[in-house]
Amino acid sequence: MHAHRGGALIPYAFISHQSACEALRLKGVVGVEWPRESRNLPWSGECIRLQRDLKRLAESTDLVALGLVSRPIDVLVPTSLMRTRGKWARTHGWAFPLPRGSMRRVASNVAISTPEFVVLQLAHRHVMRRAAVDRSVDDYLARREALSEMGIDAEPPLEDLVTWERCRHLVAVARVAMEFAGTYRLPAPHEGTRYKQPRLSSIQAMLEFLDGGDARCLGMLADVIRARDALTLAADNSASPMETALFLLLTLPVEMGGFGLPRPVLNKTVGVDGKDGLTPDLLWEDAGLAIEYESLEFHARAGRDRTDHDVMRENELVTAGYRVLVAVPGVVLDLSRLTRLAEQIALLLGVRLTEPAPDQLMLRERLHSELVS
Repeated sequence: MHAHRGGALIPYAFISHQSACEALRLKGVVGVEWPRESRNLPWSGECIRLQRDLKRLAESTDLVALGLVSRPIDVLVPTSLMRTRGKWARTHGWAFPLPRGSMRRVASNVAISTPEFVVLQLAHRHVMRRAAVDRSVDDYLARREALSEMGIDAEPPLEDLVTWERCRHLVAVARVAMEFAGTYRLPAPHEGTRYKQPRLSSIQAMLEFLDGGDARCLGMLADVIRARDALTLAADNSASPMETALFLLLTLPVEMGGFGLPRPVLNKTVGVDGKDGLTPDLLWEDAGLAIEYESLEFHARAGRDRTDHDVMRENELVTAGYRVLVAVPGVVLDLSRLTRLAEQIALLLGVRLTEPAPDQLMLRERLHSELVS
């Protein structure tokens, strides 16, 4: 499991977390499936765990060519006692067995986590309850002091940042899962967002990975449950980061800051009068309702013909009997306008929006800011 350079042994690098995301965005799922059977990470110097280990690896292996552009690089180590962070490496303790096929060997001494394994890794982080409680109290006291200085005799709401941190964590995992199961790639260094990319995985494949016997050992059970909860919020076939944000904002439960609307399907091809199929961005098929998201930035790059094409597509959908609502960045980025869009969707679906309580409204504001930033 070593590479040799000038007679010296170079430990193996098990790339994980955000570094694995970066490599997957740039290179896709490549390399040889590894390990063949579930196994623990190696000890006894066979696993990169020190800054100098990764520096030596970079001298012998073109990490940039593998999609590892940013520093420090996230790597797995067999115990949290080995955790360190510096210029070269950011290590993450992983004392559980590696599920079979959870990584891809992309060089003689480098393995990169698969999309399914990355989702499990991201679900592993726990909320720091004490820190969140402290921030809740600090924010409350600051708002009370500000009201007092303005001569307002009122108590500000006490925001539950513990609940928010749990929600934010699940949504963050769901966003990554939707990118992996979608057709866009978020920007890597010196690159913009890329569209019309092949899907790296699917929500079903990620769920099957979690349900496999290798991933459900006792020590990882809480992480598996958390990852599964995040995947139930996600969906396949998102074509852009804003489609992902719009989907999550509209469909997440009110208790998590969303509008609690029924889930649409994303970019599903529907037939129109025997012509080539059309793919509405969001579609409630049974209700015959579609939403088209018009990205002004995308159209500016693609030229006017693209805008004209979208108008014709919307007209075709209307002609075929679908009701079509249009969303533009100015609507999604403004919470009050997005709320009106959600009300319009609910009306056309024949459902009633749940009125959020004051604390849920604060959660919605935080969620909106998180997803559209």
